[in-house]
Amino acid sequence: MTIDYAKQTPQPRFRRRGLWLLSIIIILAVICFAVVFFYKHKHNTQQTKQPVHLTQHNYKPVIEKLAIPKQQFDFYNMLPKMQVAVNKKNPHAAQVAAGQPYFLLQVATTSDTVAAQKLVTKLGVMGVSSYMKPYTTTDGKSLYRILVGPYLTKKNANTDQAYLHTNHINSMLLNLTATQ
Repeated sequence: MTIDYAKQTPQPRFRRRGLWLLSIIIILAVICFAVVFFYKHKHNTQQTKQPVHLTQHNYKPVIEKLAIPKQQFDFYNMLPKMQVAVNKKNPHAAQVAAGQPYFLLQVATTSDTVAAQKLVTKLGVMGVSSYMKPYTTTDGKSLYRILVGPYLTKKNANTDQAYLHTNHINSMLLNLTATQ
């Protein structure tokens, strides 16, 4: 606030004296307009019928017989006629010639067949072609190796090994020579 030093009094401020009163009047006018509009406006009203009380005399159940179509199961007859030749070998495995080096990824070795089969299934879901190979130790103990491959180049094997590693599955790269 500035002071007029000649008169020693502060300069008068611009005051909004009636602003709060004006805002209350506007709010009340809007409310009154809404109430008048609600009562004067025609509402879409329809007369409803009185509900009919059902008694034993006027109650007639309506029973409709629905025509249920006869279901046909053709696949019982069609499936035995279809014969599919199953390839016993790994379909995604590369063909390796005799004497040619190839690579395998050994994912795990376990003595439990159920655990080995679960891992093969898990790898199959991930899109990696794997198989289980039984192995007998010198002690006579049977183990199951879970292998992925074969790969003709080390680059392809490393690519799948990196993919397995990103999915938290460790593997060991084996370099072998084909004998047939």
